[in-house]
This record gives sequence, C-alpha cells and structure tokens, in this order.
Amino acid sequence: MLCLEQCADELSDAKAAATARMMLLAIQQSDFLVSACVLSDVLSMTHHLAELLQNVQIDLLHTVSYVHDVVAVLQGKCETADESFDGIWSQAQELAGLSDTELVQPCVSVRQRNRVNVPQ
Repeated sequence: MLCLEQCADELSDAKAAATARMMLLAIQQSDFLVSACVLSDVLSMTHHLAELLQNVQIDLLHTVSYVHDVVAVLQGKCETADESFDGIWSQAQELAGLSDTELVQPCVSVRQRNRVNVPQ
C-alpha cells in the first residue's frame, strides 16, 4: 500500500499516478478485502489440486481421491458457514487494520425504493 501511495503522489506521468490512486482506493474497500480473503481461503484448498491436474504424469486415482477430499472440505465449510466466515472476517479485519480501512456491511434490502444504499 505504501508503494501505491508513493506512486500516486510522486509519479510525473498523470495516467500512471491516476491508476495507482484507483488501485489504492479499490483495495481499501470492504468488499475487496472480504472477497480477497474468501478467494484466499478457497484457492488455498484448490491450489494443489490444480497442480495435480496439470501434471503430465498424472496419477488419476490419487487425483480423483484428492478431488473428493476437496469437495468434502468445501461442503463442510458450507455446512458450518458461520464459523468459516468468522475466520475470513477476522482475516479481513486484520487487512483492514493495515490499511486503516473500516469494514462495513452494506445495507441489503429486497425491495429498495425510497432510500439510498451507498456502501461506505
């Protein structure tokens, strides 16, 4: 983040400085931080599987077994979604603390007609 701040402030190229500023503002948004933590959690489980599937000398039985293991872990996370998300939320709070960002939950309404729902 410090690098993006320096780029936004010190670059002489206006386009590059504007891009750095936009990236900085994007990574300071609550939805970006939470999404990054969710992806980190899911991809940490599927990364090894992706490597196995790309291997030229694939052991099909071992890989199929690993697929079933990954599916079981993901289903377990779905069944205990509240507990799983608590860990993700705490990780997002740590990242938000590093960037001095306040995590906020946007207002969600099924039929929203007479009020503004602006994420902060």
